Amino acid sequence: MAKELPIKIQTILYRIEDNIPLILVVKRSPQDGNFWQTITGTLEIDESIFVSRNRELEEEIGITDAIFDEDEVNRFSWKKEDWTVVEIVYSAVTNTKEIRLSPEHTEYRWLTIDDAIDLVEKVQTKECLIKFKEIKLL
Repeated sequence: MAKELPIKIQTILYRIEDNIPLILVVKRSPQDGNFWQTITGTLEIDESIFVSRNRELEEEIGITDAIFDEDEVNRFSWKKEDWTVVEIVYSAVTNTKEIRLSPEHTEYRWLTIDDAIDLVEKVQTKECLIKFKEIKLL
């Protein structure tokens, strides 16, 4: 039996600067993979998706002012050991520029959508950013 729920919540967090949307990407610490991604966390038992996504933003980057877009950006699944994880992707806007990183991250960047797509490493995250661009920015 898994020690965590097989549901991940990913948030594409953005802010507007000089009429340009900038996407937040964070780098995982070396012990956690050492790769660039958007904010992603695990849904906890007895927690709603809405509570989870706000909790993860506050825990991982100190953001409390995010306003989430209503619809999902994307949803996909992947294998983890002998079970399947479902990842649900949302987007949210913030006015906060300075980030307070949790120990699981080593750095962050606010990037244009194309630069964020180029920097993130996981194919699924790239696909989610591309879909976000098509939905929200074109």
